[in-house]
This record gives sequence, C-alpha cells and structure tokens, in this order.
Amino acid sequence: MDRSLPCDINPCKKTELPQEKIDILKLWRTKHKKGMLFILEYRPEYAVVLASDEQGEDRLYGIKGISNSVANTLRRGLPAQLHFNIRRLLQC
Repeated sequence: MDRSLPCDINPCKKTELPQEKIDILKLWRTKHKKGMLFILEYRPEYAVVLASDEQGEDRLYGIKGISNSVANTLRRGLPAQLHFNIRRLLQC
C-alpha cells in the first residue's frame, strides 16, 4: 500500500494568505480578552458567563461556540470556573 502524499500536496510548501487574512491573524496579538470567568447558565445559542471588564467591573457576557455549543464542548456542571483567552465577547 502506497502511503506517500500525492505530488500536488507538499506540507513544506508556503501558502500565500491574502493581506486581509493576515491582518485578522495579527489582531489576535492585541484584540482579545483573557482572564477568568464563571459559566452560570447554558442556553441553546450561547453560555451566560460572568467576567470582569477592562475596568475590573463584573459583566455578564454571552459566549457562542463556533462549530459546537459551549455546553457540548465543555460538558461541565454549573457553575464552572474557567481561564480563557478569546477574540470576541458579545455583551448580554
């Protein structure tokens, strides 16, 4: 059985990303939120979490999973404490 890669697939080949995609990736360096949060409730579309904002005040946020719900991904009892590093938070 031949397990070699097809000729047109080269894992060492550099890919050219459009500048728009490069700019989005660079935003991860500065435009993210990290810290600790408490998951309070799972809802069908998002999880309700309590976290501090930039001024240190407690805020409620809704966090939505990209390909799976937060509840299906974490499978933890509530309330749950997590350390996080995420790109975007939507305020409830």
